Amino acid sequence: MSIEARNFKLPLIGRIKRSSIDESFSSSLTHREKRNSTQSPPKIKLDIKRQTLRKLFLASREAANKSLDCQTTRVGPHAKLEYFDCYLNLPSLCQRHKFEQVEDPPSLAYLEEVDKEKLNPKPFGIVKRKGPESSIDIHNYSMGDNYANAFSEGLGHLKEIDILNVRENRLSEFGSARVISKLSNKRIKRIILAGNIIGTQAVNTLIELLNEKYSQLKHLDLENTKLSEKHIGKICNCVSENKTLSSLSLARNNIGDESAKFIREMIRYNQQLRVLDLHWNNIRGTGGIEIFDGINQNDGLQQLDLSWNALGRNHNIEAASALSHAIQTNTTLLHLDISYNSFTSKECEELTNGLNQNHTLLGLHVYGNSCTINSRGFLTPTSTNNNFENSHHFRRMTHFDAQAHKKEERLNCWICEKWEEVTIRWIPGVSGTLEEPIFLHLECDEYKPEYLLKNSQGIYETTRVIPPGVNSFFFSNLEGPAVSLEFSNETIDIPLQIKIQEKAYKITYINRHDFKGIPCDIKDIFNSKPREEAPSYIPREMETEYERIVWTVPQSLFKNYDFDTENKYMDGFEFDFRHTRIPNFVKKPEDLEAVKEYLKKIYKDLRETYRFLSAGSGSEIFSITSNSLLDFLNQASVFDDHFSISDLGVLWNSVNSQTNKDQIYNSGNGLCRYEFIEIIARIANDKYVKHKIVSNAAEGIEKLTNDHLLPIITLYDTNKWRLEKYVCEDVDLVLKAYKPILDAVYKRYSGKKALPGQKPFMSLEEFRALCNDANLQSSTFAAREVDVCYSQSMMTQIDDLYQKRHLEMSFIEYIEAVSRAAYLANLPKIGDEETVEGEEVPACKRIENAMGYLLRVCPQALKDTFVPPTEETYRKMMYRAKPKS
Repeated sequence: MSIEARNFKLPLIGRIKRSSIDESFSSSLTHREKRNSTQSPPKIKLDIKRQTLRKLFLASREAANKSLDCQTTRVGPHAKLEYFDCYLNLPSLCQRHKFEQVEDPPSLAYLEEVDKEKLNPKPFGIVKRKGPESSIDIHNYSMGDNYANAFSEGLGHLKEIDILNVRENRLSEFGSARVISKLSNKRIKRIILAGNIIGTQAVNTLIELLNEKYSQLKHLDLENTKLSEKHIGKICNCVSENKTLSSLSLARNNIGDESAKFIREMIRYNQQLRVLDLHWNNIRGTGGIEIFDGINQNDGLQQLDLSWNALGRNHNIEAASALSHAIQTNTTLLHLDISYNSFTSKECEELTNGLNQNHTLLGLHVYGNSCTINSRGFLTPTSTNNNFENSHHFRRMTHFDAQAHKKEERLNCWICEKWEEVTIRWIPGVSGTLEEPIFLHLECDEYKPEYLLKNSQGIYETTRVIPPGVNSFFFSNLEGPAVSLEFSNETIDIPLQIKIQEKAYKITYINRHDFKGIPCDIKDIFNSKPREEAPSYIPREMETEYERIVWTVPQSLFKNYDFDTENKYMDGFEFDFRHTRIPNFVKKPEDLEAVKEYLKKIYKDLRETYRFLSAGSGSEIFSITSNSLLDFLNQASVFDDHFSISDLGVLWNSVNSQTNKDQIYNSGNGLCRYEFIEIIARIANDKYVKHKIVSNAAEGIEKLTNDHLLPIITLYDTNKWRLEKYVCEDVDLVLKAYKPILDAVYKRYSGKKALPGQKPFMSLEEFRALCNDANLQSSTFAAREVDVCYSQSMMTQIDDLYQKRHLEMSFIEYIEAVSRAAYLANLPKIGDEETVEGEEVPACKRIENAMGYLLRVCPQALKDTFVPPTEETYRKMMYRAKPKS
């Protein structure tokens, strides 16, 4: 391409020959000086302009004579002139760089490709007039694939780049892949690819970038990039293992319920992700349940946008229940947008149940659902869908570092609208003449009364969160309304019709004031919490009488525990006896039936003994080891002249030789439950029947039990401690009061071994880690007792050979296991010096003392916000208002 052809495409300054610049500039100045000698312009301003132009041209010419590896700036007038110079002298500069053997600067690399493709040399951010040098922002430049190759070449020669924004640039899969491939090893922190097409090639390149060892990428925007379900799966799998990404947008990609499974796993395993944008997709109830399950197991996500999906379109309350549970248990989510999901009034009522237990979610957007949210963060279901007719005015939730936009209709979102924590006071004798009780009426509360408490200085005050700017308010007491003399007041044109203590008043004067409090900042959250009930005023003549609540198991935390019953024991016995090989040595049917009937009588004790002995195996699949069995029989004094240890070895080999390979939870190197029953029967047969001490096996088992086993096997009854120490009102009250800690600990130490889609459970390995991390061990609670507590707390399962439920601890079983551990450890309350040992310390006190140790392994957010229960807390749980007759 000739110089003349190239010059045709350049601006005027690019077509001027550099040899004539000085002459033209000098003659121009001389001509202007002569012409203006008769005039009187502001000469100082003209001189400044001329000097600036001269400096620019001279600097550009000097730079052209240098090697381009010295020309590092990409920003400002000099950079633009150097860019045009580079294009004018492209052939000679290319030759000079090859001769000097230096790396091409970005502008030269870009222009070489532009020249090859015969394209107009638009800079596309390679050089620019202003802005940070480490940032390229060319959103809506319509670059297209034609320029993508040249742009990527220039990009590849940049030494450092922090931000790349190529939103809406008509890039196809090929163009996107080319651009992304040049970002390797750039330590880039923010990539915005929204509005372009991201296909398989680009996704694979992006995953390689995310997987780089020293990747610093923190923000990735893939909004409206036509991602398929396969692409979503790949990206989510990659992000699951990523430790640097903090913000991800997958909005407007038509994500459905199948892709939601990948998102659930990503949320579940990635605890570093802080912002996730999924707005305007096609996630329905089933997909929502998957995502909310992931949130339930996440301790890092702070902002989630699920607006404009279809979570409520199925008219099924399950999605709302899943969200309600996630909100109730999650303590790190600060900002949530579920606008325009068509949640019904019933579904919103379900959301309310979980939301009222959450005091960390600062911002919640609910437009487009059958509910509203008030200034304190409480959700109120409504009969109609809220604000769907104004959906075209919809405002998305802001990012944490964004500024809130002004809007006439208030969102009641503390984060987006930058609400402020303020203290509003009524000072007797200064504010006015009102006497107790005193109420505050704020416009943001729809002027509903808020009872002001009296502090130690005799001042009535409240500390709460209100909208920024000027707020309207007034005060009142039982006599009527009043304005404070401390604040400016004004007359309102249309009087407010307000009811105060059932009396109607017309309010014509109100206070108006800008309180200038502490703004809502997620990096430094103020003390006020959402959804905290305001103090209520109770007139003396209306003081409530309270009555004792009758405690029952169905109303307690133990209600979901499946307690042992006689039918369950019998079902378990039939399962175990069916698998034994007792018929191999008890041949007569009548003897076999007698053996079965007697074993059925002692089955409960044998089963409980097996629970204890099998927990000593050290394996996650419980079984009785040969050493444990030997210790047990020695303790029972079974060995004598008629039965020796060598005889036991023979029986062990007979019983422990597994023939059925389908019994995947039979460890093989120890005795499972039915094998323990069988070896007891074989010991009785060898010890008594073979030596003709008794006539049949049933009599032998009975004699072995009465003479040796009975004093031992009755010691291991797990139900004795459960029913005498654990299942009672005092323990239930402690567990309820500390349930936030129990929830957080279970959430952290469960799910590691759960399959995708399976409800999280706590494995023995995770329970061991919990006890170790929380320092629950003591002189009375060693490592061996950890496994015993786990085993004894599990609900009885019939099948322990083909199913693994007996190895998967649910939440209700975990509560008992922790309580058993706390009881055995008998730890002092944190801050006390010594353990108080002995039975005089009740189980409820031991469990309560252990909660301080469990709090140590909870998320920091819970450590900062959890308030230990007081005597008043327990009193409120034990008493309720007495119905009025």
